[in-house]
Amino acid sequence: MAARARACAEIGVEVADDAWGELQQFVRRTHVPASERSRATGAGAGLIDHAGVMDVPTANVAVLDGTAHAPGQAWKQGRQAICTMWGEMAWQIGGAEGFALVQEADANGTSPGKDVLCTL
Repeated sequence: MAARARACAEIGVEVADDAWGELQQFVRRTHVPASERSRATGAGAGLIDHAGVMDVPTANVAVLDGTAHAPGQAWKQGRQAICTMWGEMAWQIGGAEGFALVQEADANGTSPGKDVLCTL
């Protein structure tokens, strides 16, 4: 087994032999090398260097596991019952205050909408 195929197999990704060329072309077209400045600021992949961006805004991050909870069954974060991934994301980003923004959508099992997510 070739080294590249073995590496992909180790992480569970199957790539057909005839697709390697296309995959390599895609990587060449989309890869942006990082500079020391972008690594130091945590921007990764050199995108801020390539775009000429001087300031990178702070991002709030939530980690969602789509297999951790059964559909239709609420789980708890502290005393708060959460029913959807939207609720989980809001809780992780903003705690009780963040969850309050999506509480109605969480209870209904619907998307809270773009404006609410931007506020969050």
